[in-house]
Amino acid sequence: MGKNTKKITSCIALAIAIGLPVAAKNDEALRERFISEYSSAVKSEKSLDRLQAVKQLQDANKIMPRDFATLTKLGLMHLYSDASSEMKDKSLRKAVEYLSKANSIRPGDALVSMLLGRAYQGLGEPNNAAKYLSKAINLEPDNVLLKTSLGSLYFEQKDFKKTIEIFNKIVMAYPDNLKARSYLGAALQATENYLAAIEQYNYVLGYQTENYSIRKNLGDCWLALKQYNKARENYELARDIDPMVPHIYADIAFVARSEEKYGLAVDHYRKALELKEKIDWKKALAYTLWTDNQTEAAIAVFDEIEEFAISGYLYQSLNKFDEAIVSYQKAIELDPKDHKTRFNLARLYHDTQKFELAKESYRKVLEQKPDDVETLFYMAVLEHELGNIDIATNYYNDLLEDQLAEQDSLVGHDHLIKNNVHYNLAVAYKATNEFEKAEANFESLLDEGAHEAFDKSNDVLKELSFIKIALGKDAEAEKLINDWLVKDPANVEARNLYADFLVHVSKDRKAVDQLRLASVLDQTVESRLKLANLLHAQNNLYEALAEYQTILQEDPANLNAMLGAANNFKSLGFKDEAINIYKQAIEAHPEDVLANYNYGLLMQEAENLAEAVKHYEKVLEVNPNFLQTYYVLGLAYWDQGEREQARDLWDRFMTESSDEKLKAEIRKTLDAKSQALEAEMLEEVSSAAGGSLRRTVILSPEGRQDPIASQDDVYL
Repeated sequence: MGKNTKKITSCIALAIAIGLPVAAKNDEALRERFISEYSSAVKSEKSLDRLQAVKQLQDANKIMPRDFATLTKLGLMHLYSDASSEMKDKSLRKAVEYLSKANSIRPGDALVSMLLGRAYQGLGEPNNAAKYLSKAINLEPDNVLLKTSLGSLYFEQKDFKKTIEIFNKIVMAYPDNLKARSYLGAALQATENYLAAIEQYNYVLGYQTENYSIRKNLGDCWLALKQYNKARENYELARDIDPMVPHIYADIAFVARSEEKYGLAVDHYRKALELKEKIDWKKALAYTLWTDNQTEAAIAVFDEIEEFAISGYLYQSLNKFDEAIVSYQKAIELDPKDHKTRFNLARLYHDTQKFELAKESYRKVLEQKPDDVETLFYMAVLEHELGNIDIATNYYNDLLEDQLAEQDSLVGHDHLIKNNVHYNLAVAYKATNEFEKAEANFESLLDEGAHEAFDKSNDVLKELSFIKIALGKDAEAEKLINDWLVKDPANVEARNLYADFLVHVSKDRKAVDQLRLASVLDQTVESRLKLANLLHAQNNLYEALAEYQTILQEDPANLNAMLGAANNFKSLGFKDEAINIYKQAIEAHPEDVLANYNYGLLMQEAENLAEAVKHYEKVLEVNPNFLQTYYVLGLAYWDQGEREQARDLWDRFMTESSDEKLKAEIRKTLDAKSQALEAEMLEEVSSAAGGSLRRTVILSPEGRQDPIASQDDVYL
């Protein structure tokens, strides 16, 4: 390469020597003026006064406009001028002007062609640049410097195929040409031929161990191949060569993040940012902190770069809803058209039950995007949750008629929303007893096969079964459930639903078989408890008791099983066992109304009135609206001789209870006695209470939704 440089320099000197003016014999004065200006220009250039040199050369050119040496020298001066970036283009244009004139005088001069190529390259005219550089190479085929210039031109223009072709030839001819290998490696890297690029880079590094750029490029190649250890090793070596380059720290951080070495990544991102502020690195730092579960630190960085939408989301993930709201509001202040953040804010208001704020935020989103499907859907859901069924129904129907009407064009998220709209609309119609419309919407999910990819698919089948039963379509309901079971025979929910249906059509024995199978498939307390409750409802007390006891072996504190077992023991005449289980239930669940109430009944029956009163009062302390307690507590007070307290309790029961049958019996008993025969009346009331007025133990906890238990099971 040094030999070629000397050759070009010699060419320039030779051109200047040959071009010394040959003036006409009859014009010696003109010749002398020309020589004087040219010589002065050379002296000015040597003294680094380039402006004066250019002026003097221009004066010489005016004297002899077709002097080759002067034109070439002026072209060189303008090509490599120190002009500012604003004047650089103008200077290059002047270089092209002078060099083109020189080229017209000597079209076979390789130097001028090369300089023209470089001038056009500087002007961003690659076609002209390639034209003149190629011409120069044709004139001097063995000139490596010219080939390198052409190869670098193609590299700048991202024509990597030609770049590789040129530098491959140079490397084959001159294996130790490190510049050519560097360009070849870079072109191979750009075409994702990383292993070949690595080979070139390693050759260069064998001679230039401290070459920062080559070491960095080598790291990039290993990174592209996901060889993280080798990538990090080369980046660290590049960092050691020049520790003040910020980008290399960012590269090391990226590799460390890819290796899930988040602490190392954070340290290097911070070091890169110390050397240079760069928004992308701050963002990468924030995401790395987030990935490393340093959420608070990530939020601080996101806030610093004003990525408030992300910091709002992170606050929300930490359940810091007030802070999340503030961040979302800041994001919206920066960009009022950011409907995504406004939607997220609306959803946050919605989830935290700030319904009016949620509604207002949804409205603002719809002002920007009136047809936004997701916003319209959640607006409908909000109205639905607020009990505004008619408004919600209108929203749902509008969505189905407009935005979600074209089934074929719906994909992904919109299709899922359509399924949810049908489901919610069906639930709304069910709530208003419009069962035919509810049925149609549930069935639309089945018709489209949507329920299979729908997260509420089992709910669709279950709800539709209930709707068909409500419409008197028992046969269709049974077929629906059976089809479900054929498709998914191990589905416990389907088995339980079928059992409920069989109870509905008075096929209790078959229902028991279904629940037995469900309990085998499921092997959970819930399935076995359902079976035990049905056996109890059939008065199959021994089998029910066995199931309750099996549950208690697995879950000794299960309240429902305790109540069921105790009631079955009571019904079978094993009072001591019933009492013991109720004691255990109260120990495990001291605030439970039914455990205290049922235990009080047993104590009252055993004439342990003080213990009965204690537990009845506990019931009323926990739930003053458990009205039957006033009746039985009144009986206990009456039996203890506290008749006024008993009458007060009965008065409250008579006022608030809806049990008209029991109220009538109490009224009849009390009215039949006169005050003169009070003692006798009390005896009869006590006797009546112990017989026809008393009822047996409660089976189910208050509010438990048990489809098998009948209304009469509230208290027996």
